[in-house]
Amino acid sequence: MKPTVAAASLLLSALVATPALADGQLWLITSTRGEIADGVLLIADANIHMNEAASHLGHVQLRGFLGHEIGKVTLAAGYSWVRSSKPGKAWRDEHRFTQQLEWKMVQQPGWRLSARTRLEQRLYNDADGTSWRLRQQLKLTVPVDDTGLALLTHGELFAALNDGPSGARGGDIDTRVFGGFSIPMTRKAALEVGYMNQHQWQRAKTTNHILHMTVSTKF
Repeated sequence: MKPTVAAASLLLSALVATPALADGQLWLITSTRGEIADGVLLIADANIHMNEAASHLGHVQLRGFLGHEIGKVTLAAGYSWVRSSKPGKAWRDEHRFTQQLEWKMVQQPGWRLSARTRLEQRLYNDADGTSWRLRQQLKLTVPVDDTGLALLTHGELFAALNDGPSGARGGDIDTRVFGGFSIPMTRKAALEVGYMNQHQWQRAKTTNHILHMTVSTKF
């Protein structure tokens, strides 16, 4: 694990020196997934986003889903509590209700391709109305060797469906693109680490360069 830690430190140092209209960030995530009853899945995660050159805690999220597998498809619905802030401003609380469909498109010994579609309804403590957002992700995993080490990449498109209290306007598009590694820790746990580019395609065209680290477990 020492080479991984060294690479992560170098990447974070590079992210801090990003140009105007760009931000170097650190995202830390834990996720878990498993069956809690016959045919019922629990999917949960916790997120911390450090922004402003990874110096400011700007986003905390706790999310949980209940789901059911039907062949290669998993249907799930759940709730997220989100708290976010900008330097010098008060915290803003968000209540997010989500429905999603996961599809295992290809499951081969050499590689795996999956898709996820999410529909979100976003409500805020300081504003009336609901923001609707559609998210579409594609994820590719390619094993490197028989130890469980794998190359991992995924891309996700965010589309605002209406003008709402989130601040987005109907038709706004954001993207996230990730590339990195999945490193086995135990038989049911792995560390996913790599670089993510987050880009807003309208208005100021903001770009975030993110060191993205996830500890994922199964039970």
